[in-house]
Amino acid sequence: MTVAVKETRKLVAHEKLLIDVIKRQAGTLKKAILEGTMNSVEAGATEIDINFLAEKRIVDVLSYLGCWDGRKIRIGVSDVAAAWTDGSSFIALDRSWLKSFTLTSVGSVLGLFTTLCHEMAHDTDTAGTHNHGPEFYEKYYEITKKGSWQNPLHHVYKFSEKMDKERIETKRIQEETKEKDLQESLVAASSS
Repeated sequence: MTVAVKETRKLVAHEKLLIDVIKRQAGTLKKAILEGTMNSVEAGATEIDINFLAEKRIVDVLSYLGCWDGRKIRIGVSDVAAAWTDGSSFIALDRSWLKSFTLTSVGSVLGLFTTLCHEMAHDTDTAGTHNHGPEFYEKYYEITKKGSWQNPLHHVYKFSEKMDKERIETKRIQEETKEKDLQESLVAASSS
């Protein structure tokens, strides 16, 4: 006669389980994101927000600065543009272009900020082809010559400082989580 014994086990998923499942199902993370986005559109989503930790930190810090004339900063994907705008409500930064920056150097941060100023100078949609006439250059000049906190270029140092603080805080939280997980696994191992 066989007797059933109730047993409780704590299962822990490997940290790379999700990425492995995604790669096996969709082939690549990029295809999985594309498929998820297409499914969201088909389901009638009016907004799709896909953020990764570093990108989220960049968007959060840029948004915190509040010097973009009310435009939201977004991350997107483009085969042809580093950045684009609808001319009034948002500025999108290409994910691959953004990854090419080392945002710990002043030169990279200035490159990011001058690109954002460039997009602010557009008052029409730049998703297709567009021209840079005299009006564009005048507006770009006005944006970069504004006084103090209205000028995005005045925020370069503040951006770098805030990014450093956010990076340190993220690492602190990750270390605390690891420490807690380790303590929990030690307690579990000693009680079994």
